[in-house]
Amino acid sequence: MLTVELVRQRFSASVDTQPSSSAVATYWATAGITIAIQVGLLVRAIVRHRGGFVLIASVAVILTVGVSLLVSVPAIDWRPDPPAATVNPDYRPCYSGSGDCIGG
Repeated sequence: MLTVELVRQRFSASVDTQPSSSAVATYWATAGITIAIQVGLLVRAIVRHRGGFVLIASVAVILTVGVSLLVSVPAIDWRPDPPAATVNPDYRPCYSGSGDCIGG
């Protein structure tokens, strides 16, 4: 549930490029608690010698850390910027029927 909360916090935040410091603190507190719980479950599985649970807990720790780090980075716009319009300073508009057009 805490992993879902991490994702919810990330995607329900405002679209500002810089989140507020309280939002960042809340996010990392939630991430820290989630990771601590997952590591605790992994340690418990190791102490109890439960091979299946060790495997599941190991995958859960890796996924939790991955989701925490992946979701924490700001959104990246992968679309390239449109090319800048270049205007020739010597450009003279040519209007139909004016007779001022180059080439007639």
